[in-house]
Amino acid sequence: MVTYYKAVRPDGTDFFSGMIDYAAALGSAVKHPRAVRKDEDASHYISISISSGDCTGFRWDATEGARLFEVAPVGRAWAPHANSMPNKRAAVGVKVLRELPSYLLFGPQGEAVVAIINAFKNLSTAQKNALYAARDDAFWNAWSVVADGRADRAGLEAARGALRGRLDDWHDDYSAYGTALAVLLRHTIGKDGFTQEHYDALAKPWVKVTGQKAHPEDVVF
Repeated sequence: MVTYYKAVRPDGTDFFSGMIDYAAALGSAVKHPRAVRKDEDASHYISISISSGDCTGFRWDATEGARLFEVAPVGRAWAPHANSMPNKRAAVGVKVLRELPSYLLFGPQGEAVVAIINAFKNLSTAQKNALYAARDDAFWNAWSVVADGRADRAGLEAARGALRGRLDDWHDDYSAYGTALAVLLRHTIGKDGFTQEHYDALAKPWVKVTGQKAHPEDVVF
């Protein structure tokens, strides 16, 4: 059985228009006001996903994050852009079944990713400067592997984009971003050229400066 996901703003409304309140509809159904079945125009359907880490168009707010719901399509769902967005589905309406932990928006390692985002807020200016200084050639070599779009093959392209948008606000020249992105992709180590050595190189500045593991299951080096 397919599980469908819908990412929404912190206030419970959709990202596309801000007009549909999914939080208020919990336990009931909502329908797109201008629905056209089988259309490819996003203004004519409700966008949902079969992957919690690939909810098209979601953004992670600087302070409030985002919200995630499990939904069920009203009628048959369709894939409006199957070639470019393989996890995206469309529906004329959905029943909002339950709210899920928002960290699932960042995929299987989402809880650890959000922990890095939140921990960064409490770093001192000196620590942030130290993160900048801790990068080395190995960091940048690993960065070239994880930042080139391969994340979409792990069903995490939307999460990768939301992470990029969030971390651009940190102005840390990719140090924390690199660590968070490595954690995002941790379960893909050994695939698509992403190795344990790449992961360690991206996590090292974070561990060195904060004294914290990038992921709870990491071996401290």
